[in-house]
Amino acid sequence: MDENGLEKAIHATEHIFIIALSDKCVKHCPECGSKLPRRNPKHCPECGTALATGANGPAAGTDANAAVQPAQPPGSSRPVEQNNGAKVATIVGSVVLSLLIVIIIFAVSQFQPDAQQDIFPTVFPSIPASNAPYCGDGLCQSGENCASCPGDCGGCLTSTPKPADVQYRPDVQLVVNYSQQLQGLATKNGWCDYKINPDISIKTQANAIIPKTGSGSFNYLDNSIAIYKWVKENIQYELGSSSYSSQTDMETLTVRGGKCDEQARLLASLILSVGGIARVITISECSHAFAEVFFPITDESDKTVIFQKIRQEFNIKASDMYSSNDTDANIHGIWIPFDTAGTTSPGQILSECLPSYTKGSTKFFCPNPCASQPDNLYFYVEKNNCWRACPPGTRTYRGSQYICHACPSDYPFSYPGDPYLCHSCSPSTPWFYNGLCYGNCPSGTRGNTDNYCV
Repeated sequence: MDENGLEKAIHATEHIFIIALSDKCVKHCPECGSKLPRRNPKHCPECGTALATGANGPAAGTDANAAVQPAQPPGSSRPVEQNNGAKVATIVGSVVLSLLIVIIIFAVSQFQPDAQQDIFPTVFPSIPASNAPYCGDGLCQSGENCASCPGDCGGCLTSTPKPADVQYRPDVQLVVNYSQQLQGLATKNGWCDYKINPDISIKTQANAIIPKTGSGSFNYLDNSIAIYKWVKENIQYELGSSSYSSQTDMETLTVRGGKCDEQARLLASLILSVGGIARVITISECSHAFAEVFFPITDESDKTVIFQKIRQEFNIKASDMYSSNDTDANIHGIWIPFDTAGTTSPGQILSECLPSYTKGSTKFFCPNPCASQPDNLYFYVEKNNCWRACPPGTRTYRGSQYICHACPSDYPFSYPGDPYLCHSCSPSTPWFYNGLCYGNCPSGTRGNTDNYCV
């Protein structure tokens, strides 16, 4: 039963009660004792007796009690008072019964479901009228988590989360110091390749490749990996052998292609230009060249972090990775191959080059302190002095070009215009024949390009 039905039942009960009470107050004709209508007539409809005061009061000349209590009907032996008592009892019983019926109907309506109500309704999360987030809206929002609302946020993890990777963060000053030491050793021993040149053009390209970081951050390993990927993806491999006539770094960038040694020099220059340390390894046994990058380490844990980062980045096994320790006791670190022409990941080496890996010739970038001289007239360096040409008794190597080295004792002489060779004969007697030096080759012989008379 809904609210409207209940209200109708109450009104019906009130109506029954009113009728019952009205029956208690029914008036009778003082003359014949018949019931009078409730609309207060002026004459009795049975005997015609005039009712001077209407049904609400006694007629003139009658007793007041007679107006309230009707006369006994003819032929009746029961007193009028007894009839009135029975009527009152009947009225009260009717009222009580009506009230009981209303109470029973109301009670039953609480347990009998109608079409819009269920005794055991399905429990759903309450949905607020506003747009505020709630558990069950399909979105894991503020104040909800896997414990309080797994339906929106998912179930809580039972396993321990993987710890964050340890980052390789070498000290910047340590890298600078090592770079200067290596360049000093290379300059002293002639391990220089003048085509490894991290000039401003190369640095511009490197800065466009490496990840952008905030001030104070030196992502040495990330920068090296980014440069390796860029060279691998953007510089086409070209067949050919290493030679001194190979193209420069800027030429390799311009044509977007190069042989193995040209790619190696470009990669080394790019890494050097942004603060890294790199060199080029040439292995004649397998006719191949590649770059190596130096990583300062304090202990084996640094090496583990470096290798782990590379393995994760390129999805390779630890057994496929190689490195070499630096031979100088004052420099603590490892060299890792970065071969863009022959392998697919840093740390890898071609199988045919592996037996001779540690026997290859190494070439470094050696900064020229005399290159800033006006017009580069004093381009050559010897004993911290700048020269127009290497002085007598010294010569330069093709790779280092501008560094003048003393000639060996058995070939103590050098000639103007020939900066690369030392000779056993002085410039005044430059031709060598049968252990002697001549101003001109003896009769029947002629000189060759090595100043020998043959």
